[in-house]
Amino acid sequence: GNWLRTENTYGVLLPRGFSIVSMLAFAGIAIHGWTRLPQPLRWHAQMALAINLPLFLLFCSPGEMRNLSMLYPSLLCLLALALAKWLGPQGASQPAASEVR
Repeated sequence: GNWLRTENTYGVLLPRGFSIVSMLAFAGIAIHGWTRLPQPLRWHAQMALAINLPLFLLFCSPGEMRNLSMLYPSLLCLLALALAKWLGPQGASQPAASEVR
């Protein structure tokens, strides 16, 4: 039931942490950041996921994304790498900043 629900966070209506919107955002971040993630951080992410995911599925209350906190360092690094890729130069097809008026 949490997949499409929203919540009021500090006065702003946002999708819940465990929603389809959040899952798609996490998937996009992981896809674009994983190939650029250094090997030690990949190992950390894999070990944390192997430990945290079964515990999350067995013992957490529905929608409690904070129980995946062992994955936060990996998510932060993946987010930084994905943003660097998305905000980086887009190739020669884009006009240079000095050419745009």
